[in-house]
Amino acid sequence: MHYGIDTPILAGQVVDILVNLESRYFSGQPVIELVAKDIYRERTGVTFRIVILCFGGIIVLALYNVFIGISIRDRSYLYYAAYLLVSVGAWSAAFNILAQWFDLYSYHWLIPPFFLSMSLNALYFIPVSYTHLRAHETPEH
Repeated sequence: MHYGIDTPILAGQVVDILVNLESRYFSGQPVIELVAKDIYRERTGVTFRIVILCFGGIIVLALYNVFIGISIRDRSYLYYAAYLLVSVGAWSAAFNILAQWFDLYSYHWLIPPFFLSMSLNALYFIPVSYTHLRAHETPEH
């Protein structure tokens, strides 16, 4: 997790910086570093490109499932495609991409997409699992 904050500090200038980090979401000890903007962009650029590539792959997979769902008229593939798209939205919220784009810095915008993605995943999984069970039923005598 990278949080870049622009601060107008000139080279050689002495400033006091007060930082209060308190969060239950840190998986490790937070690190604070003051670097130039171009160095920050260079360091985080690879990470952001990988994340965007993964999001693009998920979106392509979602469009593929929409095509399959429409082609064979199976609603479960459409639920799976919706699950994938909501997951991209949920992870975008988790990576603060949506917060930066739409200026929505609130914990309440983070949780609903994750719960919605679990619901859509269940809507996909339940019909698929029951179809699989029906295919393997033995006829009753």
